[in-house]
Amino acid sequence: MNALKLAYLGDAYYEYKIRLYLVNQNIERVEKLHKTCVTYTSSVAQSKIIEYFLENKILTETEDEIYLNGRNQKSKVRKNLNYKDHIRATGFETLIGSLLLNDANRCDYLIDLAINFVNS
Repeated sequence: MNALKLAYLGDAYYEYKIRLYLVNQNIERVEKLHKTCVTYTSSVAQSKIIEYFLENKILTETEDEIYLNGRNQKSKVRKNLNYKDHIRATGFETLIGSLLLNDANRCDYLIDLAINFVNS
């Protein structure tokens, strides 16, 4: 599967896991749920998460290659986004999508680490 399709899948799964996590935090108002969700799922947040993973050598060599392949894909960047954040986020989503298909336990583990990182 090509990297952008993996990113598409990874984006959906990551957001699903974040929404599930937030619903379990007993946040009552939908507006608050959405606003909080964005702090985990925005391209800026995903860029910071993957930067944390790389700096702390959390990824395996294969995972690092998947991230780099996803990061290097050509995709349309919205005007209001920073290009570097966008490409890092695309790489992150590609990694999540690939892991979802090949190692769901590792995928969920990295998502848990991402949640803990954003919460810190």
